[in-house]
Amino acid sequence: MASEETLLKIHMEIQEGKDSQIALEKVTFYTQTFPFAAVLPVQPLQYLPTHDGGVDVLFLRKKTKEKGSIDGGLRFFVLPSSGGGIEVEVKRNSKGQSISKAFSEKLVVQAYCDGIMGKNDLESSKPLLEFISVSSVFHKW
Repeated sequence: MASEETLLKIHMEIQEGKDSQIALEKVTFYTQTFPFAAVLPVQPLQYLPTHDGGVDVLFLRKKTKEKGSIDGGLRFFVLPSSGGGIEVEVKRNSKGQSISKAFSEKLVVQAYCDGIMGKNDLESSKPLLEFISVSSVFHKW
């Protein structure tokens, strides 16, 4: 997975007076409970929280003799940054992809960005914004 393309990198600062561990837990919870399936209602997918606080989003397809059931996906990493903030990094998982999933990847990344910056109506992002502020965003699109 290390050689896969980075699709999103967000750096967040912790709000003054807030505990960094609680802020990290809130970002992790937000990421692991994000409604990925609602962003792509037609695309079959599976998302699994990872042991390190991230999420593995797998795009699925009907299994055939030639191809497996996994058609690529995204891997979300939530990490404390060296400067005291929090970073979220999303990498492409192209394992099993026979055609590019760039459109699906773009929709997920943009919806996640909008949510974590409070640009949508997700209730889960409101308590998060009391603990963090987004200081920089890089994404492919």
